[in-house]
Amino acid sequence: MKKDRNKRLSLFNGSNSGGEYQFKTRMKKYIGMLTSTASRLIEKINTALSVGDFEEIASQVQSFITNWIMMGMTETKDLSLKLEFLCRDGSDSMLIRDAIAVLISHILKALIELEK
Repeated sequence: MKKDRNKRLSLFNGSNSGGEYQFKTRMKKYIGMLTSTASRLIEKINTALSVGDFEEIASQVQSFITNWIMMGMTETKDLSLKLEFLCRDGSDSMLIRDAIAVLISHILKALIELEK
């Protein structure tokens, strides 16, 4: 049982060639998920913002939090949680707009980095 656990840990951590391949494959998958959906997220946020649908913004942002976590984007995840709270709490629209601008900036920077 302990051998199986150690093998799983080594595969997850990429400490052998098979594990490294699996790790790289998994990262490519998550990068692909982010790059293929991020522009649509921005579009949905901007559309909801144009009609003042803050609940939709909160839902869209909340649905992406797992992606930020999987990519190690802690600051973006924290910003998303803050933005979700602001939207659901009925906060000042200028605070929400500012948070959205920063979030979109984070997303665009990530896309540029991932394209390299």
